[in-house]
Amino acid sequence: MRGAGDWLIRLIAYPALAALLLEIAARFRMRDLFGLMALAGIYGLLNGLLINPDTTLVDIPRTWFTRVMGAQSLMGLLMLSLFFAFSRRFTRTKLISLFTSAGIVGTFYGVWGRWAVELQMGVTEFIQARFGIPDGVAYGVTGVEADIRQTALITLLLYAVALILIITALCFLLSRRADDGQPLNLRLSRRALALVLLILVGLFALRLLTFVTDTLSLMVLGTFILISLGVLYYQQRKTGGTLLDSLGSLPVRGWLIVVIVMSVVFIIAAIIGYGLERGTGADDPIFVITNIFTSYGLFWLPAVCLVLAARAFIRLSRQGKL
Repeated sequence: MRGAGDWLIRLIAYPALAALLLEIAARFRMRDLFGLMALAGIYGLLNGLLINPDTTLVDIPRTWFTRVMGAQSLMGLLMLSLFFAFSRRFTRTKLISLFTSAGIVGTFYGVWGRWAVELQMGVTEFIQARFGIPDGVAYGVTGVEADIRQTALITLLLYAVALILIITALCFLLSRRADDGQPLNLRLSRRALALVLLILVGLFALRLLTFVTDTLSLMVLGTFILISLGVLYYQQRKTGGTLLDSLGSLPVRGWLIVVIVMSVVFIIAAIIGYGLERGTGADDPIFVITNIFTSYGLFWLPAVCLVLAARAFIRLSRQGKL
């Protein structure tokens, strides 16, 4: 269970990180899916280094790819995609994609949330920590103890409802802003940018001073952040459209109905996912989800770099410079 100090850090850090991501997207004129993947990767990497290093950097180098570049970056991509989806007219294809994504993410949430405690620490260690049992005392997982290792369904649903209410409130504020005819400018003022950087640098110093973030992770993941920034920098163009061009009218008409339907789908899927039992191999939902996270973590950055290189090659070929 997180303490009040941990929640306070997250309440400050997440908005600061979100503001920085939108500033990067606007400054580098993010254009397409591959730019969005690089931006989501920056989110996942900074999240792992600054906000949740206690859970994402517990078993390196494995968790670099399963949790930081995998789970966190993939969830960041989905949330950024949701943000941009609400800025454009809802088509039938888009609605099907949104509802399908809500179902998949909800299932992941239910499965992962139920077994999160067991995944983050051994069952014996968790029972020892819960009841103050001294180290070295073996404890079998039967009866009441078998339920202790699982997160309660009502807890997961309360977290989900809280997040849904926050998203709904933000959409409402943005819709009021759009009704006033004010354009949505994502660039930060110099003072705001300085404040955001001060918060993140301060959090970075705190993690280093408390030895939560290790030096090796800082070097490796910091390099990945620089590569992702380089991708966004070199893919920008002075002319042409970007993903941000239509954000002045965010969100589009009918957003509340879409949010309600997505929320219902998400919660139903989370309940179904929570009810899935562990198995072996492909029958284990945790095994399947972990492999999805790992695959994404291993391949998104090389894929983005290869696409960028191929585009540069094609452009130079057309210009006769090769």
